[in-house]
Amino acid sequence: MNIKRGISAGVAGLGALAASNGLLRRRAGPLEPPLSGSQETFQWHDTAVRYVTAGNPSSQTVVLLHGMNAAGSSGEFRQIFDQLAETYHVVAPDLPGFGMSDRPKLRYSAAYYESFVEVFLKQYADPVVIASSLTAGFTAEALQTVSSSEFIAICPTDTTAPQQRTVVRELLYAPLIGRALFNLLTTKFAIRYFNADHGYYDTENVSESWIEYEWQTAHQPNARFAPASFISGFLNSDVSLKQSLIDIDVPTTLIWGRDAELTPLSNGRELAEATGSRLVVFDAAKLLPHVEFPEKFIQSIGEALRWVSPELNICLVSEMISSDVKADTPTLEIEEEADSSLNKPRSMINMTLHHNIPVQIFLRLLRRVEIVRNIQVNLGVSEDDHEVLDETSEQFRQAAKHFADHEWNGNPSHGREEYLPRRDLLWRSWGPLSVIQCCPIST
Repeated sequence: MNIKRGISAGVAGLGALAASNGLLRRRAGPLEPPLSGSQETFQWHDTAVRYVTAGNPSSQTVVLLHGMNAAGSSGEFRQIFDQLAETYHVVAPDLPGFGMSDRPKLRYSAAYYESFVEVFLKQYADPVVIASSLTAGFTAEALQTVSSSEFIAICPTDTTAPQQRTVVRELLYAPLIGRALFNLLTTKFAIRYFNADHGYYDTENVSESWIEYEWQTAHQPNARFAPASFISGFLNSDVSLKQSLIDIDVPTTLIWGRDAELTPLSNGRELAEATGSRLVVFDAAKLLPHVEFPEKFIQSIGEALRWVSPELNICLVSEMISSDVKADTPTLEIEEEADSSLNKPRSMINMTLHHNIPVQIFLRLLRRVEIVRNIQVNLGVSEDDHEVLDETSEQFRQAAKHFADHEWNGNPSHGREEYLPRRDLLWRSWGPLSVIQCCPIST
Protein backbone atom coordinates (compact mmCIF):
# COMPACT_ATOMS: atom_id res chain seq x y z
CA MET A 1 0.00 0.00 0.00
CA ASN A 2 2.81 2.40 0.93
CA ILE A 3 4.54 1.61 -2.35
CA LYS A 4 1.40 2.45 -4.27
CA ARG A 5 1.04 5.70 -2.38
CA GLY A 6 4.66 6.55 -3.10
CA ILE A 7 4.24 5.85 -6.79
CA SER A 8 1.04 7.89 -6.88
CA ALA A 9 2.72 10.79 -5.10
CA GLY A 10 5.68 10.62 -7.50
CA VAL A 11 3.42 10.64 -10.54
CA ALA A 12 1.44 13.54 -9.10
CA GLY A 13 4.66 15.44 -8.41
CA LEU A 14 5.96 14.93 -11.94
CA GLY A 15 2.62 16.02 -13.28
CA ALA A 16 2.76 19.17 -11.20
CA LEU A 17 6.28 19.90 -12.46
CA ALA A 18 5.20 19.42 -16.07
CA ALA A 19 2.18 21.68 -15.57
CA SER A 20 4.29 24.36 -13.90
CA ASN A 21 6.93 24.23 -16.64
CA GLY A 22 4.30 24.48 -19.34
CA LEU A 23 2.55 27.39 -17.60
CA LEU A 24 5.78 29.39 -17.34
CA ARG A 25 6.63 28.76 -21.00
CA ARG A 26 3.17 29.89 -22.15
CA ARG A 27 3.41 32.96 -19.96
CA ALA A 28 6.77 33.90 -21.46
CA GLY A 29 5.35 33.93 -25.00
CA PRO A 30 7.38 34.51 -28.19
CA LEU A 31 10.56 36.56 -27.85
CA GLU A 32 11.07 39.86 -29.66
CA PRO A 33 14.50 41.20 -30.76
CA PRO A 34 16.09 43.31 -28.01
CA LEU A 35 17.76 45.73 -30.47
CA SER A 36 16.34 47.79 -33.32
CA GLY A 37 17.76 47.39 -36.78
CA SER A 38 17.80 45.02 -39.71
CA GLN A 39 17.11 41.51 -38.42
CA GLU A 40 19.27 38.96 -40.27
CA THR A 41 20.00 35.22 -40.11
CA PHE A 42 23.38 33.51 -40.33
CA GLN A 43 23.15 29.78 -40.97
CA TRP A 44 25.86 27.87 -39.14
CA HIS A 45 25.67 24.12 -39.57
CA ASP A 46 22.05 23.34 -38.64
CA THR A 47 21.68 26.36 -36.37
CA ALA A 48 19.98 29.60 -37.40
CA VAL A 49 21.85 32.42 -35.69
CA ARG A 50 19.90 35.67 -35.51
CA TYR A 51 21.70 38.97 -35.58
CA VAL A 52 20.86 42.64 -35.97
CA THR A 53 22.70 45.23 -38.03
CA ALA A 54 22.49 49.02 -38.09
CA GLY A 55 24.48 51.91 -39.51
CA ASN A 56 26.10 52.48 -42.88
CA PRO A 57 27.40 49.18 -44.33
CA SER A 58 30.28 51.07 -45.98
CA SER A 59 31.54 52.27 -42.59
CA GLN A 60 33.91 50.39 -40.32
CA THR A 61 32.19 47.24 -39.01
CA VAL A 62 31.94 46.82 -35.23
CA VAL A 63 30.82 43.38 -34.02
CA LEU A 64 29.29 43.13 -30.53
CA LEU A 65 29.45 39.73 -28.83
CA HIS A 66 27.45 39.35 -25.62
CA GLY A 67 28.60 37.49 -22.53
CA MET A 68 27.42 34.16 -21.15
CA ASN A 69 24.77 33.87 -18.45
CA ALA A 70 21.41 32.22 -17.92
CA ALA A 71 19.62 35.07 -19.71
CA GLY A 72 22.28 36.22 -22.17
CA SER A 73 21.43 38.04 -25.40
CA SER A 74 22.60 40.82 -27.69
CA GLY A 75 20.42 43.10 -25.56
CA GLU A 76 23.46 43.41 -23.30
CA PHE A 77 24.54 46.19 -25.69
CA ARG A 78 21.19 48.02 -25.64
CA GLN A 79 22.73 51.17 -24.16
CA ILE A 80 25.47 51.63 -26.78
CA PHE A 81 24.11 49.97 -29.95
CA ASP A 82 22.22 52.94 -31.41
CA GLN A 83 24.96 55.46 -30.63
CA LEU A 84 27.64 53.28 -32.22
CA ALA A 85 25.41 52.88 -35.29
CA GLU A 86 25.56 56.65 -35.86
CA THR A 87 29.20 56.25 -36.89
CA TYR A 88 29.83 52.57 -37.56
CA HIS A 89 28.27 49.56 -39.21
CA VAL A 90 27.27 47.65 -36.07
CA VAL A 91 26.52 43.93 -35.95
CA ALA A 92 25.19 42.13 -32.85
CA PRO A 93 24.35 38.41 -32.92
CA ASP A 94 22.54 36.34 -30.35
CA LEU A 95 25.02 33.51 -29.81
CA PRO A 96 23.82 29.96 -30.55
CA GLY A 97 21.76 28.75 -27.62
CA PHE A 98 20.72 32.27 -26.60
CA GLY A 99 18.22 35.00 -27.43
CA MET A 100 16.53 34.87 -30.83
CA SER A 101 18.94 32.24 -32.19
CA ASP A 102 18.24 28.52 -32.33
CA ARG A 103 18.86 26.67 -29.08
CA PRO A 104 19.69 23.09 -30.03
CA LYS A 105 20.05 20.43 -27.36
CA LEU A 106 23.83 20.12 -27.44
CA ARG A 107 26.68 19.57 -25.00
CA TYR A 108 28.03 23.09 -25.53
CA SER A 109 31.76 23.70 -25.15
CA ALA A 110 34.35 26.46 -25.44
CA ALA A 111 35.56 24.96 -28.72
CA TYR A 112 32.01 25.17 -30.08
CA TYR A 113 31.76 28.89 -29.41
CA GLU A 114 35.33 29.61 -30.51
CA SER A 115 34.50 27.97 -33.82
CA PHE A 116 31.29 29.98 -34.21
CA VAL A 117 32.99 33.29 -33.43
CA GLU A 118 35.75 32.52 -35.93
CA VAL A 119 33.33 31.70 -38.75
CA PHE A 120 30.99 34.60 -37.98
CA LEU A 121 33.77 37.21 -37.90
CA LYS A 122 35.21 36.02 -41.22
CA GLN A 123 32.16 37.54 -42.94
CA TYR A 124 33.64 40.99 -42.36
CA ALA A 125 36.84 42.72 -43.42
CA ASP A 126 39.00 43.62 -40.41
CA PRO A 127 36.12 44.28 -38.02
CA VAL A 128 36.48 45.93 -34.64
CA VAL A 129 35.31 43.33 -32.12
CA ILE A 130 33.81 44.17 -28.73
CA ALA A 131 33.22 41.08 -26.61
CA SER A 132 32.14 40.59 -23.02
CA SER A 133 33.20 38.25 -20.22
CA LEU A 134 33.66 34.59 -21.21
CA THR A 135 32.83 35.36 -24.85
CA ALA A 136 35.83 37.66 -24.90
CA GLY A 137 37.94 34.61 -24.07
CA PHE A 138 36.39 32.70 -26.99
CA THR A 139 37.06 35.70 -29.23
CA ALA A 140 40.71 36.00 -28.24
CA GLU A 141 41.24 32.42 -29.38
CA ALA A 142 39.22 32.91 -32.58
CA LEU A 143 41.35 35.93 -33.49
CA GLN A 144 44.33 33.61 -33.93
CA THR A 145 42.98 32.98 -37.44
CA VAL A 146 40.75 36.01 -38.07
CA SER A 147 41.92 39.46 -39.13
CA SER A 148 40.62 42.24 -36.87
CA SER A 149 41.41 45.94 -36.63
CA GLU A 150 40.88 46.19 -32.88
CA PHE A 151 39.78 43.94 -30.02
CA ILE A 152 37.98 45.44 -27.05
CA ALA A 153 37.42 42.95 -24.23
CA ILE A 154 35.07 43.75 -21.34
CA CYS A 155 36.10 41.96 -18.13
CA PRO A 156 37.39 38.98 -20.15
CA THR A 157 37.86 35.54 -18.62
CA ASP A 158 38.54 31.97 -19.74
CA THR A 159 36.76 30.13 -16.90
CA THR A 160 33.36 30.10 -15.20
CA ALA A 161 33.93 27.43 -12.54
CA PRO A 162 36.95 25.82 -10.88
CA GLN A 163 36.18 22.49 -12.54
CA GLN A 164 33.68 20.76 -14.79
CA ARG A 165 30.70 19.26 -12.97
CA THR A 166 29.03 16.65 -15.13
CA VAL A 167 26.30 15.93 -12.57
CA VAL A 168 25.16 19.56 -12.60
CA ARG A 169 25.01 19.70 -16.38
CA GLU A 170 23.15 16.41 -16.77
CA LEU A 171 20.70 17.31 -14.02
CA LEU A 172 19.83 20.54 -15.84
CA TYR A 173 19.48 18.58 -19.10
CA ALA A 174 16.90 16.23 -17.54
CA PRO A 175 13.44 16.70 -19.20
CA LEU A 176 11.23 17.64 -16.23
CA ILE A 177 13.52 18.13 -13.25
CA GLY A 178 16.07 20.04 -15.34
CA ARG A 179 13.48 22.50 -16.61
CA ALA A 180 12.10 22.98 -13.09
CA LEU A 181 15.57 23.62 -11.64
CA PHE A 182 16.41 26.09 -14.40
CA ASN A 183 13.10 27.85 -13.82
CA LEU A 184 14.10 28.29 -10.17
CA LEU A 185 17.48 29.73 -11.23
CA THR A 186 15.78 32.23 -13.52
CA THR A 187 12.94 33.61 -11.44
CA LYS A 188 12.80 37.39 -11.37
CA PHE A 189 14.01 37.25 -7.79
CA ALA A 190 17.06 35.21 -8.89
CA ILE A 191 17.70 37.52 -11.85
CA ARG A 192 17.67 40.56 -9.55
CA TYR A 193 20.00 38.77 -7.15
CA PHE A 194 22.58 37.90 -9.81
CA ASN A 195 22.39 41.40 -11.30
CA ALA A 196 23.11 42.93 -7.90
CA ASP A 197 25.68 40.35 -6.84
CA HIS A 198 28.07 40.61 -9.78
CA GLY A 199 26.46 42.35 -12.77
CA TYR A 200 25.66 45.91 -11.72
CA TYR A 201 27.28 48.20 -9.19
CA ASP A 202 24.04 50.20 -8.96
CA THR A 203 20.88 48.18 -9.60
CA GLU A 204 19.06 51.43 -10.40
CA ASN A 205 20.81 51.14 -13.76
CA VAL A 206 18.77 48.06 -14.70
CA SER A 207 15.12 48.68 -15.53
CA GLU A 208 12.15 46.50 -14.70
CA SER A 209 11.43 46.15 -18.41
CA TRP A 210 14.89 44.66 -18.91
CA ILE A 211 14.45 42.24 -16.01
CA GLU A 212 11.20 41.18 -17.67
CA TYR A 213 13.07 40.58 -20.95
CA GLU A 214 15.76 38.54 -19.17
CA TRP A 215 13.06 36.43 -17.56
CA GLN A 216 11.31 35.99 -20.89
CA THR A 217 14.41 34.89 -22.82
CA ALA A 218 15.28 32.42 -20.03
CA HIS A 219 11.88 30.74 -20.43
CA GLN A 220 11.99 30.05 -24.16
CA PRO A 221 12.05 26.46 -25.46
CA ASN A 222 15.46 24.80 -24.88
CA ALA A 223 16.67 27.88 -22.98
CA ARG A 224 18.49 25.81 -20.35
CA PHE A 225 20.94 23.85 -22.49
CA ALA A 226 23.65 26.43 -23.23
CA PRO A 227 23.47 27.93 -19.70
CA ALA A 228 23.73 24.38 -18.27
CA SER A 229 27.18 24.03 -19.83
CA PHE A 230 28.08 27.52 -18.59
CA ILE A 231 26.99 26.86 -15.01
CA SER A 232 28.71 23.46 -14.86
CA GLY A 233 32.08 24.73 -16.14
CA PHE A 234 31.98 23.04 -19.57
CA LEU A 235 32.55 26.39 -21.28
CA ASN A 236 35.95 26.78 -19.60
CA SER A 237 38.54 27.21 -22.31
CA ASP A 238 41.45 24.81 -22.71
CA VAL A 239 43.61 27.77 -23.78
CA SER A 240 44.91 30.45 -21.44
CA LEU A 241 43.37 33.87 -22.10
CA LYS A 242 46.74 35.46 -21.37
CA GLN A 243 48.45 33.29 -23.98
CA SER A 244 45.74 33.98 -26.54
CA LEU A 245 46.14 37.74 -26.10
CA ILE A 246 49.92 37.44 -26.38
CA ASP A 247 49.64 35.39 -29.56
CA ILE A 248 47.20 37.56 -31.51
CA ASP A 249 48.48 40.40 -33.66
CA VAL A 250 45.55 42.66 -32.85
CA PRO A 251 45.65 45.92 -30.84
CA THR A 252 43.72 45.17 -27.66
CA THR A 253 41.92 47.28 -25.07
CA LEU A 254 40.74 45.78 -21.77
CA ILE A 255 37.70 47.41 -20.12
CA TRP A 256 37.24 46.66 -16.42
CA GLY A 257 34.87 47.58 -13.60
CA ARG A 258 36.87 48.43 -10.50
CA ASP A 259 34.38 46.59 -8.28
CA ALA A 260 34.11 43.43 -10.37
CA GLU A 261 34.38 40.37 -8.14
CA LEU A 262 33.97 37.32 -10.39
CA THR A 263 36.78 38.64 -12.59
CA PRO A 264 38.58 41.10 -10.28
CA LEU A 265 40.58 44.08 -11.45
CA SER A 266 43.77 42.34 -10.38
CA ASN A 267 43.17 39.96 -13.31
CA GLY A 268 42.94 42.93 -15.64
CA ARG A 269 46.17 44.46 -14.37
CA GLU A 270 47.96 41.15 -14.80
CA LEU A 271 46.64 40.69 -18.35
CA ALA A 272 47.52 44.25 -19.36
CA GLU A 273 51.05 43.93 -18.02
CA ALA A 274 51.64 40.53 -19.60
CA THR A 275 50.15 41.29 -23.01
CA GLY A 276 50.87 44.98 -23.53
CA SER A 277 47.14 45.72 -23.79
CA ARG A 278 45.57 49.04 -22.92
CA LEU A 279 43.62 48.92 -19.64
CA VAL A 280 40.65 51.21 -18.96
CA VAL A 281 39.07 51.03 -15.49
CA PHE A 282 35.58 52.25 -14.59
CA ASP A 283 34.87 53.33 -11.03
CA ALA A 284 31.52 52.28 -9.53
CA ALA A 285 31.12 49.41 -12.02
CA LYS A 286 31.27 45.62 -11.97
CA LEU A 287 30.95 43.38 -15.05
CA LEU A 288 28.78 45.72 -17.13
CA PRO A 289 30.44 49.15 -17.37
CA HIS A 290 29.07 49.53 -20.92
CA VAL A 291 25.54 49.29 -19.54
CA GLU A 292 25.99 51.46 -16.45
CA PHE A 293 28.11 54.15 -18.14
CA PRO A 294 27.38 54.00 -21.88
CA GLU A 295 28.58 57.52 -22.71
CA LYS A 296 31.87 57.08 -20.87
CA PHE A 297 32.28 53.64 -22.37
CA ILE A 298 31.95 54.94 -25.92
CA GLN A 299 34.31 57.77 -25.06
CA SER A 300 36.88 55.35 -23.66
CA ILE A 301 36.87 53.14 -26.74
CA GLY A 302 36.83 56.08 -29.12
CA GLU A 303 40.60 56.34 -29.00
CA ALA A 304 40.90 52.72 -30.05
CA LEU A 305 38.19 52.89 -32.70
CA ARG A 306 39.54 55.98 -34.43
CA TRP A 307 42.63 54.04 -35.44
CA VAL A 308 40.56 52.16 -37.95
CA SER A 309 37.75 54.56 -38.82
CA PRO A 310 38.09 56.29 -42.22
CA GLU A 311 35.72 59.04 -41.05
CA LEU A 312 37.87 60.18 -38.13
CA ASN A 313 41.23 61.87 -37.73
CA ILE A 314 44.18 59.52 -37.58
CA CYS A 315 47.08 59.81 -35.15
CA LEU A 316 50.09 57.58 -35.26
CA VAL A 317 50.45 56.71 -31.59
CA SER A 318 47.75 55.96 -29.04
CA GLU A 319 48.02 55.63 -25.29
CA MET A 320 49.38 52.09 -24.96
CA ILE A 321 48.70 51.65 -21.27
CA SER A 322 46.01 53.42 -19.28
CA SER A 323 46.83 55.85 -16.51
CA ASP A 324 45.37 53.36 -14.04
CA VAL A 325 48.65 51.51 -13.59
CA LYS A 326 51.76 51.86 -11.49
CA ALA A 327 53.58 55.17 -11.71
CA ASP A 328 56.74 53.61 -13.12
CA THR A 329 54.93 51.96 -16.03
CA PRO A 330 56.37 52.91 -19.44
CA THR A 331 54.37 55.69 -21.10
CA LEU A 332 54.25 57.76 -24.24
CA GLU A 333 54.07 61.50 -23.61
CA ILE A 334 51.45 63.26 -25.72
CA GLU A 335 51.61 66.99 -26.35
CA GLU A 336 49.01 69.10 -28.14
CA GLU A 337 50.18 72.08 -30.15
CA ALA A 338 48.58 74.51 -32.61
CA ASP A 339 50.35 75.01 -35.94
CA SER A 340 49.86 78.69 -36.69
CA SER A 341 51.60 78.50 -40.04
CA LEU A 342 49.10 75.91 -41.29
CA ASN A 343 46.23 77.37 -39.27
CA LYS A 344 45.09 73.82 -38.49
CA PRO A 345 45.08 71.80 -35.29
CA ARG A 346 47.89 69.32 -35.04
CA SER A 347 48.56 66.41 -32.71
CA MET A 348 52.24 66.14 -31.79
CA ILE A 349 53.24 62.89 -30.20
CA ASN A 350 56.68 62.78 -28.71
CA MET A 351 58.18 59.33 -28.48
CA THR A 352 59.73 59.77 -25.03
CA LEU A 353 60.18 56.32 -23.54
CA HIS A 354 60.61 55.64 -19.83
CA HIS A 355 62.26 52.51 -18.42
CA ASN A 356 61.87 49.16 -20.14
CA ILE A 357 59.12 48.67 -22.74
CA PRO A 358 57.52 45.21 -23.10
CA VAL A 359 58.08 43.71 -26.50
CA GLN A 360 54.31 43.43 -27.08
CA ILE A 361 53.99 47.21 -26.90
CA PHE A 362 56.68 47.64 -29.54
CA LEU A 363 54.95 45.15 -31.81
CA ARG A 364 51.59 46.89 -31.44
CA LEU A 365 53.16 50.30 -31.99
CA LEU A 366 54.86 48.97 -35.09
CA ARG A 367 51.50 47.75 -36.35
CA ARG A 368 50.12 51.29 -35.98
CA VAL A 369 53.08 52.70 -37.94
CA GLU A 370 52.35 50.27 -40.76
CA ILE A 371 48.63 51.14 -40.74
CA VAL A 372 49.42 54.82 -41.23
CA ARG A 373 51.93 54.06 -43.97
CA ASN A 374 49.30 52.03 -45.83
CA ILE A 375 46.91 54.96 -45.61
CA GLN A 376 49.57 57.23 -47.06
CA VAL A 377 50.14 54.84 -49.95
CA ASN A 378 46.42 54.66 -50.64
CA LEU A 379 46.25 58.45 -50.72
CA GLY A 380 49.04 58.59 -53.25
CA VAL A 381 51.54 60.34 -50.98
CA SER A 382 54.98 60.54 -52.54
CA GLU A 383 57.67 58.11 -51.48
CA ASP A 384 59.78 60.99 -50.18
CA ASP A 385 57.33 61.44 -47.32
CA HIS A 386 57.85 57.84 -46.24
CA GLU A 387 61.58 57.95 -45.59
CA VAL A 388 61.59 58.92 -41.93
CA LEU A 389 58.59 56.72 -41.18
CA ASP A 390 60.23 53.74 -42.85
CA GLU A 391 63.46 54.35 -40.94
CA THR A 392 61.60 54.50 -37.64
CA SER A 393 59.60 51.39 -38.47
CA GLU A 394 62.83 49.49 -38.96
CA GLN A 395 64.16 50.80 -35.65
CA PHE A 396 61.08 49.49 -33.89
CA ARG A 397 61.55 46.11 -35.52
CA GLN A 398 65.14 46.00 -34.34
CA ALA A 399 64.17 47.05 -30.81
CA ALA A 400 61.40 44.43 -30.60
CA LYS A 401 63.72 41.74 -31.93
CA HIS A 402 66.44 42.70 -29.46
CA PHE A 403 64.05 42.52 -26.50
CA ALA A 404 62.71 39.16 -27.67
CA ASP A 405 66.17 37.70 -28.30
CA HIS A 406 67.73 38.92 -25.05
CA GLU A 407 64.76 38.37 -22.71
CA TRP A 408 64.71 41.97 -21.58
CA ASN A 409 65.53 42.00 -17.87
CA GLY A 410 63.95 45.26 -16.80
CA ASN A 411 67.24 47.10 -16.29
CA PRO A 412 66.53 50.65 -17.51
CA SER A 413 70.10 51.15 -18.67
CA HIS A 414 70.51 47.86 -20.49
CA GLY A 415 70.95 48.70 -24.17
CA ARG A 416 68.62 51.65 -23.85
CA GLU A 417 70.42 54.21 -26.01
CA GLU A 418 71.49 51.71 -28.60
CA TYR A 419 68.26 49.88 -29.21
CA LEU A 420 65.38 52.21 -28.44
CA PRO A 421 63.96 54.25 -31.33
CA ARG A 422 65.37 57.71 -31.92
CA ARG A 423 64.09 60.24 -29.44
CA ASP A 424 64.32 63.18 -31.84
CA LEU A 425 61.27 62.05 -33.79
CA LEU A 426 57.70 63.12 -33.41
CA TRP A 427 54.74 62.48 -35.60
CA ARG A 428 52.40 65.23 -36.76
CA SER A 429 48.93 64.62 -38.10
CA TRP A 430 46.11 66.95 -39.02
CA GLY A 431 42.83 66.85 -40.89
CA PRO A 432 40.67 63.84 -41.71
CA LEU A 433 42.86 61.51 -43.76
CA SER A 434 45.21 64.32 -44.77
CA VAL A 435 48.94 63.80 -45.21
CA ILE A 436 50.61 62.42 -42.11
CA GLN A 437 54.23 63.50 -42.02
CA CYS A 438 57.22 62.54 -39.93
CA CYS A 439 59.99 64.98 -39.22
CA PRO A 440 62.84 65.47 -36.71
CA ILE A 441 62.56 68.06 -33.99
CA SER A 442 65.23 70.09 -32.31
CA THR A 443 65.96 69.20 -28.69
